[in-house]
Parts: sequence; C-alpha cells; structure tokens
Amino acid sequence: MSQSNYYDLPVAAVIQETHDACSFEFDVPEPIQSDFQYRPGQFLTLRIPWKDDWLPRCYSLSSSPYEAERLRVTVKRVDDGRGSNWLCDTIKAGDVVQVLKPAGVFVPKDLNQDFL
Repeated sequence: MSQSNYYDLPVAAVIQETHDACSFEFDVPEPIQSDFQYRPGQFLTLRIPWKDDWLPRCYSLSSSPYEAERLRVTVKRVDDGRGSNWLCDTIKAGDVVQVLKPAGVFVPKDLNQDFL
C-alpha cells in the first residue's frame, strides 16, 4: 500500500486499560473529519515501523460513531506481536501515527433490528 494513502493522526491520549491492553485515542483534524466517519464494526489500519520497513496492522474501532468522542482503537498485547507490543511500549500522547481511513464491511445494516 502506498504511503500516500495514510493520514498522519496525532495521538491525543494513551489509556492503560489492563496490564496487557492500551487504548489509543486520535485527534482528527477538522479538514479530514469526513474521511474518518465510520460504522460499528469497522477498523483502522495503523502503519507500524518494523526494521527497515513498515507493517500494516488492523485494529477494531472501540469508540462509538454515534457519540462525541475521539476516534479510538484498543490494542491487546500478543506474545511476540510486532504491532501490539510496539504500540503499547512506544506510543504516547503527542506522537503521530500513520492511519488509513476506516474500513471493513462487517457492519450492521440496521441497528434497530435483531442481529440474529
């Protein structure tokens, strides 16, 4: 994937949820907010540096698209996880992370009906 498809998003907050999970909240600048509208079930792809290259890693959005809250993903550490460990060990508020627009098609058609 081309680097030009990624947006530089500032990390507004890092929340230590548990001993092995962190949430990362992003500030989305006003000019690109419409690009980051999303539906329940979608995810963000974060661009993680790895050696002399990059790794794309997908994380489900854990914020609500219906509430006035920051864009957020929650990352659980995985043994030997290249992305999860780097994020949880390295990223802090004020850092910038490269992020693709929300993606994913496994979304509810209607929130007013039963899912099953």
